Amino acid sequence: MRAVFILLIVLLWPAPFARAATPLLDVPDGQVGLPGSRVLPNVLLGLSLTYADAGAAYRGEYDAAIAYDGYFNHRMCYRYATAGYFMISKEAATDGQCGGDSFSGNMLNWASMTTLDLLRLGLTGGDRVVDERGQTVLQRAWLPDGTFHPDFHAHPLHFPRKSVKVAATVTPFDGGPVYIVSCRNRILFSRSASGTGCEDKGLGEFDVRVKVCDKDDSDSRQGLCTGNKGGFKPEGALQENRALMRTGVMGYLTDHGKDDINAYGGALRAPLAGNEEGAINYINLLGRSAVGRFGAYKSTDPGAELFYEGLRYLQGRPPTPAIPAVASDDGLAVWSTREDPLAAACQRNSIAMIGHSSFELDRYLPGNTQSSREDKPRPSENVASQFDVMQATRSVGDKEAIDRLDLLGDGPAGIGSFYLAGAASWAYTNAIRKDAEVRIETLALEIGAPSVTGRSALYLATKYGAAPGSYDSRGVPSGFFSGGDPHAIVPSVRSMLAQARMPGGEVAAQAAGTGSYFIQSGYDRSQSAGTLRRFDLAADVASPSWDAGKAMPAPEERKIHTLVYDDEGRASTVEFRFDKLPDAVKATFNGDGLGQARIDFLRGVRTREIGNPGGVFRRRASVIGDFIHSVPALVGAPSGAGQGASYAQFHSAAGKRRGAAYIGANDGMLHAFDIETGTELFAYVPNTLLPALPELTRPGYVHRAYVDASPGHGEALARGKWRTVLASGMGTGARGVFALDVTNPSAFASGLGALWEFTERDDPSIGHVRSPPSIAAFQVGTSEGRPVVRYFAVVSSGLNNYKVNGGANAARGALFLLSLDKLPSEPWEAGVNYYKLVTPVSDPALPNALSPPALALASNGTVRYAYAGDLQGNLWRFDFTGKPSAWTKAAGPGPKTTPLFVARDAAGQRQPITHAPRVVFAPGGGYIVLAGTGKFLEHTDADPASFGDQSFYGIRDSVQTPVVPIEGRSELARRVLAGQGPYAISGETLRFEGTGARKGWYFDFPGSLGKGERAAAPPLLASGAAVIDTLAPGTDACVPAVIRSYVVDAVSGLAYSGEGYAVSGQETGAVVHSGIGAAPLVMELGMSAAPRDPTGGAVSTRTVSFVRLGARGKLSSAMQVKLKTPTGRLSWREVANWQELHENATRKAKGKK
Repeated sequence: MRAVFILLIVLLWPAPFARAATPLLDVPDGQVGLPGSRVLPNVLLGLSLTYADAGAAYRGEYDAAIAYDGYFNHRMCYRYATAGYFMISKEAATDGQCGGDSFSGNMLNWASMTTLDLLRLGLTGGDRVVDERGQTVLQRAWLPDGTFHPDFHAHPLHFPRKSVKVAATVTPFDGGPVYIVSCRNRILFSRSASGTGCEDKGLGEFDVRVKVCDKDDSDSRQGLCTGNKGGFKPEGALQENRALMRTGVMGYLTDHGKDDINAYGGALRAPLAGNEEGAINYINLLGRSAVGRFGAYKSTDPGAELFYEGLRYLQGRPPTPAIPAVASDDGLAVWSTREDPLAAACQRNSIAMIGHSSFELDRYLPGNTQSSREDKPRPSENVASQFDVMQATRSVGDKEAIDRLDLLGDGPAGIGSFYLAGAASWAYTNAIRKDAEVRIETLALEIGAPSVTGRSALYLATKYGAAPGSYDSRGVPSGFFSGGDPHAIVPSVRSMLAQARMPGGEVAAQAAGTGSYFIQSGYDRSQSAGTLRRFDLAADVASPSWDAGKAMPAPEERKIHTLVYDDEGRASTVEFRFDKLPDAVKATFNGDGLGQARIDFLRGVRTREIGNPGGVFRRRASVIGDFIHSVPALVGAPSGAGQGASYAQFHSAAGKRRGAAYIGANDGMLHAFDIETGTELFAYVPNTLLPALPELTRPGYVHRAYVDASPGHGEALARGKWRTVLASGMGTGARGVFALDVTNPSAFASGLGALWEFTERDDPSIGHVRSPPSIAAFQVGTSEGRPVVRYFAVVSSGLNNYKVNGGANAARGALFLLSLDKLPSEPWEAGVNYYKLVTPVSDPALPNALSPPALALASNGTVRYAYAGDLQGNLWRFDFTGKPSAWTKAAGPGPKTTPLFVARDAAGQRQPITHAPRVVFAPGGGYIVLAGTGKFLEHTDADPASFGDQSFYGIRDSVQTPVVPIEGRSELARRVLAGQGPYAISGETLRFEGTGARKGWYFDFPGSLGKGERAAAPPLLASGAAVIDTLAPGTDACVPAVIRSYVVDAVSGLAYSGEGYAVSGQETGAVVHSGIGAAPLVMELGMSAAPRDPTGGAVSTRTVSFVRLGARGKLSSAMQVKLKTPTGRLSWREVANWQELHENATRKAKGKK
């Protein structure tokens, strides 16, 4: 039997640890190792709230057609329980009515909610007055009753009397109009339109408390009710982001006299911390924290002073002496003494203001000279640089063409200022500390409507307190959120904090190209938005020839498709439109009745985004999601590698098709873009991701992966015809892969569309696949002396393929062969339309994952062997030289299943192999398998405590059966790297036969133990050379990882001399400027050929350039190497075909250097 591994169907080798639970990998959705990514951002909430915010959220008459936000479920009806709270009695009718026997939840929200409640709903999930296991009751904010502020009872300005005309439709009361007033923490119903005091309760008086997130409530409020061990609990943006940012709160002191309106504003009420409980406690208890002072709030809102005190805190300074040095206020903590909140110089720091469209009495800041509005003058100060608030505000005014903005009054009677805008601008454009280059970004949610649109203090603060040009599609600063419409408050709160937690700025991700152009992806981490641009090398590379985000078709014109299944399990490709989807899929998007609008949003419609009238969905910077781990796959005309009349017909028909760039995005789609114009040709939404797509519309969307993987492509004979097939995983978006017919990308739907999807539902051993699958031919037999060939997508089992029901099984890797002939009506069946070749577990205490494979081809282009490593250091060989029956007959991975090699450091510790190996022919026969070690998948991999020795190996496989394992480093030729970088590589002459023969070579990365150096990507092959990129995250969380590039001879492991020979003592390993894992573009600059020798052989000298790309297409670095190669036209990119491998191996065997 020639198969090294077999299809695992039933039997498993009963090893002692077969059922041991192997640790799972904690793989984040974003990129590991970016500067600052190891430090949680500081988000300081500036709550400029006053008694006015305890006023009615909704004004005007009740409209059943409007869904009112609040603690009550607007789709439910309620009864009042004897325990003193409202609870769900039934579901409301489609028109919102409750049949005359209960209260409409929608009406109760309209009647009772305050602005403060909506803010609490968005920030904390609501004020929990009862918080027990399995039971949660929320209560409304306490309304002022005349003790400290005006009495809100039927107050025409703060909380007017309300009424419903047909009471029986939304209340349990019959008859004519019912009048509703709110008093303190209660709501009163009566027939009177003129009652006074809090006794106007002829029909009933009820505490505004409501039971939430029980079994009747949770299913329809998934944005509010979050599951945990105690059932479901209401949670807001603070809980949602608890692991993603450090939150603190600046607020006002309220424990002062009724007429003390001049008290200086701004005190730290909850310090910045990873635990959000202090912030939640302050927000929820505001106005009811001290007995005898219920309904006490701040009277005025000096917003600029509040902001400045937050600025002082982030500077590591104590409060302004004008603030009373008290330990508490209204029973809530005041932090006069506090620790420095800065954890690292690169930590993102932002102040998220929530306040009104104007402020009052807020001029007591450094540089103020005005005393006419009851504020005192204050000298400017110089901490890291000179801060003069009037000068900073005047500068903002100059940019806005507003004369002397620093002198203008704002708000009631002009007693407020625009100083907040000046302070925010100064804090962003200047370093605020002497010990670190720290700048503050300002975000804001504005309550109420400004007197002049686009000119409020908060609007200008977000415009000039953030990166220039940070605007949304409407030209509004991306950090500004309007809460003038109460319906926008909850989604805006969630969106603002979602934006605040993510560092801003575009990050260059991946690139692919040819000799004349390259296409580069990028993403903005704060906006979850992606960019894809083409740069022509012959032109000014700083200016893209196209930007896909600017060339997107109109939403209605986009060709978006998905795969759906009928009741019999048959698959079909359909348009991604609401009316085209099966009812079960529609229900996924339509839980709140917004299914059509939600699909429209995903197609690119922007009208329902927050900030637009009626906007309830997440605000986007682009309709294209971010590209993080996906490398563009460039597909042009067919290769011409096939044979026969049918291939010739295919080649002719597809020869003039549009070239396309395919890339997966975290908007739930794989996109196909026209290479010449950047226009989207089509997009595909994997079926397995459909249930997760509604999350993309949530205002508080927490970034997650969707199609975060690189596609692979190839030509295959599928379903009787030659086709171009593209296959892709989804990264951490979902477990599995999908395959598409992309023979004609301009008319995707006219072909086979989606060929299939293969997910954990089909085989639980498939995991999260990031690397591109291979499209490959396998010889499965012979017929009339000719080989019978079958085409498969070849893919490893990926990350966490052993995860089950939240736990883990033994971590066996697997190599999958997925047939491209599978029919839509066929279920997946092992041994029929897919094969699974399983590897055993070496150490159950270590996480594991099989790397992507490298394929070694026979002369007819079929796969002979596949090589893959794993995270436990094993390098495996899979043998396909026999018939498929030889792949499937054995009993499973047993004790005689042996890896070709186990990578261990000098101390014997296993070294993980994460990336795909590469294969070249070895002199004298067999192959040399090239593989680097090191893992950079989890955030802990960037922690210096995890650093260990890592290496690169060239392992010779003599392709004997069974595998003859290489016992360890002692059988390899050691290469020693000396210097500080670049490094001189020295070592013995490598012989594979005879005296002193070795079975390969290796070297250790010099910076692995101290700086964390490790392999960053699969090695790149070019004209016999191997380009090995490494990354070293280092010990400073604020410094970008150092990328080095080693260029060595693939057979000997030695570097090249200036003449192009691989000899001992030559230098390589220079630092390059590139993104993590971004492969270089390889370009041939010139070639010179020597005369042929008497045997007909000749050697040519090629000058090859390895080009690195920076942000926005900038050519950040290029490295030139001379290489001696055989004459003839060879690929300058990757040694991937049999003929070139063979020629290189022959050259080495003859010793032609």
